[in-house]
Amino acid sequence: MAEKYISDRDTLERLARLEVIVQKDQELRKEKCEAIQNSIKLAKETVKEAQTLARSQVEKHFEMVNNSQERFDRAEATYATVNGTDTKIATVKEGLESKIESLASRIDTKIASVRDGLSLKIGALDEKADAQSRTLNIGIGIVLAVQAILGLLMFLLKIFTR
Repeated sequence: MAEKYISDRDTLERLARLEVIVQKDQELRKEKCEAIQNSIKLAKETVKEAQTLARSQVEKHFEMVNNSQERFDRAEATYATVNGTDTKIATVKEGLESKIESLASRIDTKIASVRDGLSLKIGALDEKADAQSRTLNIGIGIVLAVQAILGLLMFLLKIFTR
């Protein structure tokens, strides 16, 4: 009888230790989930900063284009009054328009490349977060199943020890 009591007591102690381990595991998983969420928040903030920077660069380029247009307009007026030749003005105007179109094209290309890069980074972060979330959910499910089994075993142990 004493041996059975000692065996049951050892089993209960093992179950109690297992329960502590399971609880610590749950806490670690919860911390890991919070760390993932913090990483996602940080990534979103980084994306916002990158977008702000890209907007700033685009505004600077537009300002340069506007300044070029103003200089072109002034040059056109001065040239017309001094020389009175329409052909020279047309040549200068075509050259500046070509440069402006080229600059606008480069700006559009830069905006598209920044947007594509950010989209790829966001997509990769979302996929990573989804995968980690699924892994965490599976782990939590396993932990809950183990807890349920341990609870059932403790219940059965109490019934059989009476």
